Amino acid sequence: MEIWKLHVASKGQVGIEETSGLPYSLINLFAGLGSPEAEEGLLGWAGELGEEFIQIHLWEAFRFAGLLHNRALLGNDQNTSPPAASPMPRSEVVRMKIFASLQAIVDSGAFTFRQPLARAIFYPLFIAGLFAENYQQRRLTRLAFQHLMDDSQERIDGSTERVALDIVTNVWETGKGQGLTAKLALATKFAAELNIELHLY
Repeated sequence: MEIWKLHVASKGQVGIEETSGLPYSLINLFAGLGSPEAEEGLLGWAGELGEEFIQIHLWEAFRFAGLLHNRALLGNDQNTSPPAASPMPRSEVVRMKIFASLQAIVDSGAFTFRQPLARAIFYPLFIAGLFAENYQQRRLTRLAFQHLMDDSQERIDGSTERVALDIVTNVWETGKGQGLTAKLALATKFAAELNIELHLY
């Protein structure tokens, strides 16, 4: 993402980046993940106009997944109730927003009709799934990963999605009661043990 900041964000491009299907303005914010400013930027992101409703759901899933990811990188779980005047939502609320967007994408029939944007849920699905804490969230995580794997088998072996789900379920088993940062560290550890590098976005 450093390359993006230096060579793309600095040019001030607008609109939708063709390869990822994400707005340039949103990707620019992702280039700053790991900094306190990233949370403010993601929370204040004004959005972009899309041609389809599914795009809006996808972008919102990305936005809030980036917020959770940033908190995990900074060691800021934000699970306790913030002051009444604080604009910062609790992490469990952010997580629910991601799952609501993912549910909307699954229910839209995007996978049934093989819409390319449906495959782009990999990053928000992995992040939200990693931190899923109840049956409903974990059930949707498994279902969405299964959609990705079914789609992948028509093109490749689906191993990336399968490994990602294995990492997520391992974190569920070993990270009970731990915060965002600890769970992200567990996922990183499991990936290292498998000698793989997941490209999430």
